[in-house]
Amino acid sequence: MSGLTEQHDRQRQLQASVELARHDPPRLVADDLLDSVADLVSAVPSGTTVAVFGSAVLT
Repeated sequence: MSGLTEQHDRQRQLQASVELARHDPPRLVADDLLDSVADLVSAVPSGTTVAVFGSAVLT
């Protein structure tokens, strides 16, 4: 695969990801991670993938 073809593939993948996020945007919560993460995760429907992003590491 040439480098140019690879970049076109990556561009198509990025465009598809952006469209998905436009139609089904992620839920973003600004709060103190330690105060809210347990309640937020427990409220997620079964079988759903949870992604937690924060500036601190969970310990």
